[in-house]
Amino acid sequence: MKITYKNNSLFINRNDGPKIRKPGWDGTDPDSTFMHHVKKMLNQMGFSLIKVRISKDGHMFGNDNTTYLRSKKVSKKPNIMVYDNNYALRLAVEDYNEGKNVTLTMDFNIFGNQKKCKDMVNKIFQKYQSQS
Repeated sequence: MKITYKNNSLFINRNDGPKIRKPGWDGTDPDSTFMHHVKKMLNQMGFSLIKVRISKDGHMFGNDNTTYLRSKKVSKKPNIMVYDNNYALRLAVEDYNEGKNVTLTMDFNIFGNQKKCKDMVNKIFQKYQSQS
C-alpha cells in the first residue's frame, strides 16, 4: 500500500501489496477493513488515529457501515479526520483491489488553527516520502 498526499487528499494505491478480501460469511465490511489498513499505515507515519463508525459519532452522516478516521484526542496534534467522499457511489476496496487510486479526503483541525495543523501534516508526509 502506498499513500500520497496532496491538497487535502490522500491517494491510496495497492502497488504490489495484497488485495483486501471481499465480504464473506462473517459479515465483515471490506471498506471498514480498507480503512483499518489505511489507519495502520498513517499511524506508522506518526499520526494517532482511530477508526469510527460515522453513525455512532453523531455529527456526520452515513450508513451503519460507513467508517472514517479521526485523531484519538482533539488535543493531540495534528487533529485530523479522513473519510471517503464517495462512500455512497462505490466500494473503495474494489477500486483498491483493481489497482486504481482511491482518493480520501483529509480535513484539519476545525476547532483551531488549520494552517498550523496542515503544516504539521505536510511535515509528516515529507518525512515519509523521503524515507520511501
